Amino acid sequence: MSQMVVRFDSNNRDAEICIKKRNEIFFKNVSVKSLISTLENNGYTEGASERISLLDEQIIATNLRYVVIKQPEHKRIVTLFDKSYKINFPNAIYVVYHYDSKIKKIIAFSYKEYKGLETELYEYPMPNELTGNTICMGNAKKEIFNNDYVAALNRVIATPYSHANFSGIKGITNSQKWFEHLQKNKFPYKLMRPLNKKLKDIKV
Repeated sequence: MSQMVVRFDSNNRDAEICIKKRNEIFFKNVSVKSLISTLENNGYTEGASERISLLDEQIIATNLRYVVIKQPEHKRIVTLFDKSYKINFPNAIYVVYHYDSKIKKIIAFSYKEYKGLETELYEYPMPNELTGNTICMGNAKKEIFNNDYVAALNRVIATPYSHANFSGIKGITNSQKWFEHLQKNKFPYKLMRPLNKKLKDIKV
């Protein structure tokens, strides 16, 4: 008789397996893809049934650790210091890292025109951005319900902004003036700061 125990670590892309065969124990790292393929080939998924789960059309890439969400320009209500603004929100791409049904980190970019992996990326032109294009989530609700990553992301974005100043756009640094401008005007893509990177250059 042989036995196998599988362990997953959020800091490791691979799965660690402990195999007991007769009286010997083996430890081995294998890719998650290889593990799933092995299980399927050995019939471990035969007879299993579950409801079909469709990904939201905004999700352009997915992995066990993250989803990549693309949101074209749209109207959005944002809040700054308890005052709400209905603004023209720019094209944006988010890499949402998750674990145990909670968002752990969000990296955000903006873009002018979507061209798949050749999409030119720009700095996220909104307050509450940290270094490395990471969004400051603060006290935002980070739970993911029913694998709805888009809804979870939107809840984070809807959380009131708390940074009075920002550096994501050329010529404007005051968050309040920025939102007042976006209430009355189209989004000024020409003012975005280029990152000199394409979507294919982002390592996750």
